[in-house]
Amino acid sequence: MAYNRGIDLNLLPILDAIFEELHISRAAKRLNLSQPAVSRALARLRTEFDDELIVKDRNGYRRTPRGEELSGRVKKILMEVDAAKQASIFDPKSFDGEFKICTLDYGEATLIPLLQEDLTKVAPLARIRIVHRRIYSISEVLEGAADLLLGTIPENPPRHCVVEHLFADRHVCVMCKNHRLAQTKLTLKHYVELPHSIIHTGESPGTAIDATLRQMGRHRTVARSSPHFVASLMSIANTELVQTVPETLAKSLAEKFDLVIKELPLEVAQVDIGQMWHSRNDNDGAHMWFRQRVKNVAGKIAGFAS
Repeated sequence: MAYNRGIDLNLLPILDAIFEELHISRAAKRLNLSQPAVSRALARLRTEFDDELIVKDRNGYRRTPRGEELSGRVKKILMEVDAAKQASIFDPKSFDGEFKICTLDYGEATLIPLLQEDLTKVAPLARIRIVHRRIYSISEVLEGAADLLLGTIPENPPRHCVVEHLFADRHVCVMCKNHRLAQTKLTLKHYVELPHSIIHTGESPGTAIDATLRQMGRHRTVARSSPHFVASLMSIANTELVQTVPETLAKSLAEKFDLVIKELPLEVAQVDIGQMWHSRNDNDGAHMWFRQRVKNVAGKIAGFAS
């Protein structure tokens, strides 16, 4: 938002109240100011923005198009200022508390180790509790059982939830090091002929991959399904099984489990990984600080500067 150099930023809370209440008297009462004071502030704001901002119609007041544009942006600025104030109060060095993260074992194997290492350095007294996530569930955050959800986020989360994208993970195929194809380029023919271990989501197993194969006139054989990423990868040792998993997970476990990573011989949509929290925690100093640490760690995983 572009402001004139001389604008008084103290006027923004007044403008926010006016935009929300659409009534001068109610805005004044909400701000504990006199009606003339709010009217004078509105006059100044109209001059600063060269717009009426709110105008009367037969139903009362309404925002002008410029007012509509400014409404959300003003609120965002005020929230960011408040967040900065809250965050400055939080002292990670002395924080002796617990952060509850709801995630699948994918998140626990990829993000959590780096996050734990980070917290050990900057918040040595802080503790992490992993809350088991039912596949693709968000109820743990809604009900307050978890502070933060990590992983795939639903496309249309409830309005009381806030979502932040962290990184996109792509799919790869893994097999054990002594697999007969371990030293061979994985072709589509190989891929559909081999037995597969898959992650069962509780819905249609392997939906994205199998849908893509169907479009190609192909199908694969599912020999085993499991809700656990890590355990299923451990158990493909000394078998013909292959498994399609996010690359971040494959790279973190390949050496430990003697796995070979292969490029997937078909195009599959990436997995969007994010963090989600309830809006009641938006301006909590500890929560804001912790979300930023998670974002920093995710940035390192994704390979970009944090």
